[in-house]
Amino acid sequence: MPLVGAERKAAMEERYTKDQGAIIGRGSFKTVFKAMDNDEGIEVAWNEVFIGTLDADEVERLMSEIKLLKSVSHPNIISLHNWWIADHQLIFITEYMSSGTLRQYIKKMKDKNLNLKVVKKWCLQILEGLVYLHNKQIIHRDIKCDNVFINGNHGTVKIGDLGLSRALSNSETTNTMTGTPQFMPPEMFTSAGYTVKVDVYAFGMLVLEMVTRETPYGEFKGAPFEISKAVTAGEKPKCLSRVRDDDMLAFIYLCIARDPDQRPTAAELLENSYLQQALTVTSATKTLRECSIISICIDRVPIQEFNQKVTKVVLFGNRISSLPLSMGSLAPNINMLNLQRNELTTLG
Repeated sequence: MPLVGAERKAAMEERYTKDQGAIIGRGSFKTVFKAMDNDEGIEVAWNEVFIGTLDADEVERLMSEIKLLKSVSHPNIISLHNWWIADHQLIFITEYMSSGTLRQYIKKMKDKNLNLKVVKKWCLQILEGLVYLHNKQIIHRDIKCDNVFINGNHGTVKIGDLGLSRALSNSETTNTMTGTPQFMPPEMFTSAGYTVKVDVYAFGMLVLEMVTRETPYGEFKGAPFEISKAVTAGEKPKCLSRVRDDDMLAFIYLCIARDPDQRPTAAELLENSYLQQALTVTSATKTLRECSIISICIDRVPIQEFNQKVTKVVLFGNRISSLPLSMGSLAPNINMLNLQRNELTTLG
């Protein structure tokens, strides 16, 4: 039987220790601290949302969103570990991403122009997460670099901040206007209703932000009304003119088509030939095409069993482009390989 009330609060606060001095994120309603999971011995993110001013309906909606988060499990989506309510605050524990948001990480990179191969690899991982959400009829509604997180030591990116997400029944639309104006498509500014295609548009704007290191529609200095007028009128952000690669520009335009029916699905984008160029795949063996990220802890898998299953590994988000499966060739500091299944070759 699950713990409730004060009993649950006491159990959770014994398990998790918040580092009060380590704020890793702050928003309008949420503050995020680094914390320790004492049961597992791992670092986690401690998220606090003040709910003291919310009415009963708003609290109920928040609880529904927490249940939604709890039902989501994918390698490219931030995991929710636990939650409880204490002192007018909703506290929830999520996995900790060591390098912060994609926006923070890009800012720290010295090269002003990101390597497009790196951008493509990040895109593929974000799309893996979106395909999973959309297959469950979940719209994220706030895709942007601030809501995508990265572990820079092995290049894994994950979608986070699903607080605005909405679960739909099959073929349903919604018309709630919520999100970040610079990443919202025209249909979100009207009462026409929208579908999962709004995430595809936002993804296109996210790619634009990565490539140019500028927030779309920065010329309006964050004024929501001016942005909404420009978007509904079909006016594109000025930073599009600073995309130098023609193929990347065409890809972004594909994602941000004004008519949602003209936008591809996340699943179709995942198979886009332009993005697929970022993958190094051997043609000599069979490849697995329709799968997600797999994480294999080398130190937990018997070498013999690993050798029986995999003939070659192509590292994803790592400077090493390929690796013959000789375990002795692994550098001692490589503890985990994050593999894309279409970069994984098998025997027969």
